[in-house]
Amino acid sequence: MLYLRFGIFMKGTGPHIIKSSLYSLLQFAFPVLSLAWVSRALGPEVYGDWQWVENLCRFAVVFSALGIPWYGVKAIAQAHNEHQKTQTLAALFLIQTFALVVLSIALYVFVWNDPRVSHLGPWPFMYIVSHGFLLEWYFQGQQQYRYLLTRASLVRLLALIALMTLVHQAHDAICVFPILFFINLAFGLWNLLALWPKMKNMKGVKLAIRPHFKPLTQLAIAGFAVAAYTHSEISFLGHFRDALNVSYYAVSIKILRFALLFLGALTPVFLVQFSQKKSVLKPATALTLLYTLPVAIFVSINSPAIVELVAGHQYLAASPSLSLLAICLPLIGLSGMFGSQYLLSHEQTHAWLWAASIGLAVNLFLNYCLVPRWGLAGATWTTLITEAIVCLVCYVHVAAELPARQLGKILGQILVLLLPGLVLLIGFRFILFSPWLKLGIEALVYFGSFALLTLRSNWFGPTLRSLYEPHAV
Repeated sequence: MLYLRFGIFMKGTGPHIIKSSLYSLLQFAFPVLSLAWVSRALGPEVYGDWQWVENLCRFAVVFSALGIPWYGVKAIAQAHNEHQKTQTLAALFLIQTFALVVLSIALYVFVWNDPRVSHLGPWPFMYIVSHGFLLEWYFQGQQQYRYLLTRASLVRLLALIALMTLVHQAHDAICVFPILFFINLAFGLWNLLALWPKMKNMKGVKLAIRPHFKPLTQLAIAGFAVAAYTHSEISFLGHFRDALNVSYYAVSIKILRFALLFLGALTPVFLVQFSQKKSVLKPATALTLLYTLPVAIFVSINSPAIVELVAGHQYLAASPSLSLLAICLPLIGLSGMFGSQYLLSHEQTHAWLWAASIGLAVNLFLNYCLVPRWGLAGATWTTLITEAIVCLVCYVHVAAELPARQLGKILGQILVLLLPGLVLLIGFRFILFSPWLKLGIEALVYFGSFALLTLRSNWFGPTLRSLYEPHAV
């Protein structure tokens, strides 16, 4: 029976999920290893200043993307022929590159005099512009995950070698942005080679930019709101507090984002599924919670060991923040799936815009009230409350499709399946191993027991199969 189910899985969307997950694993490995190396090499204070600049760059990238990473996957997946795909690629690439150049110039003018930025030279701004050449949304819309895997594995390996070769002390912080820039440049050159046959035929392709304006306008506003409320804590900490507060919060939120990378593998799969039928909302919710809820509990309980393993003992002050932020994992997973995937695919961009705008207003208010007085703790509570509110607002718009009773049943079943693993996890508190060995054994026992019970219970089997059976594609 298991063999037959695996056969069905591999004939449907299963290969896309596996390849996308492997791609996300590579995306996970490079940031984790680079964080482990760079945080130790720079030290908390210098790393905090560097993170403030990097956070500013990421805000610029997310905002200037104008929602294209979401919209582009859907637009490419729904294109009827190669001519339409090429037309969409050319139009969206031009729009995104123009936005990246304009915003990077604006940032250069406004923040160049800040000493945290000026000593890094033009590299942060070149790094921002280089994101226009990644084109991951195009290849995800084409479901070309083998290409993405090959490209990511080779380029990121070379980048990691460059980091370990060039960054050893605090003054080496100046080398990090050039390395990040050349990573994106290598991705861009690789994309150029892959897309060269299409580019040679672009002379006869008309740039139909106007049809994309209306959906991208709403997505750009929503993207600005999302970028602002997901990056504002570090900006407020950098302005009102010190570099140590920034570095501790940055380590916590980066570990949280690492845990969310697997959901990034499901995003293009969910977008394509939602574009074709509505009935997959329940299995998509179940799959999101089956991943985020166990991971959130494990990270929250083991935050000191995880922080020490990933960033080093100098950052142990970040562990209380990570314990609380781990609760955000299911909230971020659900709000992303409800909002930027389900609502976007069903032409309800205004609902996602409304949720993001409310999140932005709440986030700015709480940051202004809490961060100056409580620093790291204030930023942590601001993130948690904001994500809870955004998730609730997004859920209101999908409640007719997924009633609260169904959502509560999914949550209850997962918690029941987690209970034996939690008991074992608490039992390991009293067994003396080295911290890292204990963390590995706990992870194996906790997630192993949960996976075994999930497969044996068959509570989610029929639900999840609707995501990957061939007729669902």
